[in-house]
Amino acid sequence: MVGRITSITSITIARTLHRYRAMRESRQQK
Repeated sequence: MVGRITSITSITIARTLHRYRAMRESRQQK
């Protein structure tokens, strides 16, 4: 149970970071 929650949390954080990075790059290009 604990491992499953940790994996889900890590995936969510990774997605958020990736999205934030993409937004930052797109803003710099424009």
